[in-house]
Amino acid sequence: MNKNNFLLLMAILLVVLVFAQQSGISKTIYAIKDADDNIIAIIDFDSISIDLIKSGYTLEYFYGEKPVRETAEPETKKEEPTQKVSLKETLSQEQAVRKAKDYLDYAAFSRQGLIDQLKYEGFNTEDATYAVDKIKVNWKEQAVRKAKDYLDYSAFSRQGLIDQLKYDGFNNEEATYAVDKIGLQ
Repeated sequence: MNKNNFLLLMAILLVVLVFAQQSGISKTIYAIKDADDNIIAIIDFDSISIDLIKSGYTLEYFYGEKPVRETAEPETKKEEPTQKVSLKETLSQEQAVRKAKDYLDYAAFSRQGLIDQLKYEGFNTEDATYAVDKIKVNWKEQAVRKAKDYLDYSAFSRQGLIDQLKYDGFNNEEATYAVDKIGLQ
């Protein structure tokens, strides 16, 4: 919801509140929904209040002579587990991401192989895993690159190359994709 639509919605809500106060509506609760049928605000005429569901919105209005300020709390879904999310990367995570990108610029790695390489460089498991998951990598294409690298300096049978790629941390699907892609029968 953009800012103009939000302001229009809040103006309408305030008019409804004033109307409700003057008309004596009581014991009535209304839910305001967005286009996706998500509840974004709840109006409780019993307490003449507006509860904003979506996070980031603040509503200020006057009831009587006392100013009221309400800040929306984020909506939580019961079916999804809550996770602590760091809003900012730590310096160590940032460095691990940079190092992972550097490695991928000149060599092919499996996901696990890149995590192991970052750990070998001194990053802890959490930072190494964070870095590898943060960057966008097509692991099948990494397997193809690695397979080509192997064939540049050694001969392999189809199954031998699949086994070597699996040893390097690629899963069976990635390894098989790679040997199929390079045409090894």
